[in-house]
Amino acid sequence: MYANAYQFTKDYATVDGELKALTWQAAVGSFVYRADIAEEVLGATTPDEVQEYVKDWDTFFATAETMKAAGYKMLSGCDDIKYACFDQQTQPWITIAEDGTETLTLDSSVTDFFNYSKQLYDGGYTDNSSMWDSTWSANFEDDVFGYFGCTWFVYWCMAFDTNEDGSHPETSTFGKWATCQGPVGYHWGGTYVAVLKDCPNPELAAYLVYALCCDEEVMYDIASSTLDFVNNKAVVAREIEEGVGASDILGGQNPLEIWADAALAVDLSNASYLDSYIKDYITNAAAAYNAGTYASVDEALAAVKADVAAKFDYVVVE
Repeated sequence: MYANAYQFTKDYATVDGELKALTWQAAVGSFVYRADIAEEVLGATTPDEVQEYVKDWDTFFATAETMKAAGYKMLSGCDDIKYACFDQQTQPWITIAEDGTETLTLDSSVTDFFNYSKQLYDGGYTDNSSMWDSTWSANFEDDVFGYFGCTWFVYWCMAFDTNEDGSHPETSTFGKWATCQGPVGYHWGGTYVAVLKDCPNPELAAYLVYALCCDEEVMYDIASSTLDFVNNKAVVAREIEEGVGASDILGGQNPLEIWADAALAVDLSNASYLDSYIKDYITNAAAAYNAGTYASVDEALAAVKADVAAKFDYVVVE
C-alpha cells in the first residue's frame, strides 16, 4: 500500500525494523534562488545552469564570493544551511546498545555545519539574520540571492509586498524566484500520522491513514488543491505529466520536477529520537561560535554535549 512512498519518509518513521507512522507529504529541501539575480550576476537562466554554481559546498562558497562582489548576500542568515547539513549524518547521534545504554556521538555533519556557518559569517555572505526573525522574512524582498527552502516553504513561508487588492507591486520579487537541487539532498519537517494503541476506533483511524497516505486519488486531490508535495512517486509523476504544479511564486516553474529528483537524494536512515533537541543545541552553539563566545569548533561541540547531558542525564556523553 505504501510502496510508492519516498524511502526517506519510511526510514524516518521506522523503529527496530517496523514502520510506525505514515505521511502524506514529502518535505523535500532544495535551494530557492532569485532568478533575476542569477541571470544578472551569473548569466544563468535555467535551474540546471544555476545548479552548476551551487552543486557542492566548495562551488557554493565560490558563488557566494561572486555574489558579494556584485553587492548581494548569498543567504539571509548563517543558520539557513542547518537542515541541509544535518541530513548528512554518517551515523545516528543517539545509539542504543543491547543493554539499553544510550550514547551521544556527534559526527561530521555537526562539525561541517559549524565550519560552514562560520565561513558564511566571517565571509560576510549573509545579513546575519536568524531563521524566522524579521530580517529573515524581509530579505525575500531585499538583496539576498537564495534560501535553503523546502516544499511547504515556497508556498507558506516566503513573504512578499502586497497591495490592498492582493496583487504585488512591480517592485516586489514575487515571481522572480526559482529552485534547483543545491549542494546536497535534505528534508525540512513533515507531518506523520499513526494509529495509537489506545485508539477507540482503530479500523476507522486506519482507513483515514490509508486514505491520506496511500490512496492515489485522494493524494492527487491533496496535491492539486493545496500544492502540497505528496509522498507518492506515482502521483507526483502524474502531476508532472499533466502539467500540474507550476508556481507563480517561482515565475511559472514547476518545482515538482526538482523535488521529485531531490527526494531520491535524501537519507534519513541515521535519524534518532532526540534529534529535534540536539539540532536546537547545535544551532545555538553555532551562533555563539560565530559571535566569538566559543573560540573553536571543539568548544562549540562541548557546549552541545553539555546541553544534552543536562537535559537527558541518562545519555552517556563522551
